[in-house]
Amino acid sequence: MLTVHLAELEQKVSELRVTVHANKLIESQSLSKECNDIARRVHTAWLAVEREVSEHQELVYAFHGLSLVTGDRRAARLEALKARYKGAQIELLLVRLFD
Repeated sequence: MLTVHLAELEQKVSELRVTVHANKLIESQSLSKECNDIARRVHTAWLAVEREVSEHQELVYAFHGLSLVTGDRRAARLEALKARYKGAQIELLLVRLFD
């Protein structure tokens, strides 16, 4: 969905650039408003995706952190991760991978 909006925005910006260079003021204003609307939709879509991306990135960092420690420290970090993702599929993944 995000890529579709970005492609649409890219197309409209290209149309706007051509229209501006042709000195078509009214058409340029209309295209500018369309670009603004599409940009807002892209921003809204990104905000929804951004949270998921950052959560996945934190999980990858946590796995990396687990790979760097051993013994009691590893067990403590693993328990903290399990507690954080309690009741989620990630908790089950942690159990299968490390128990």
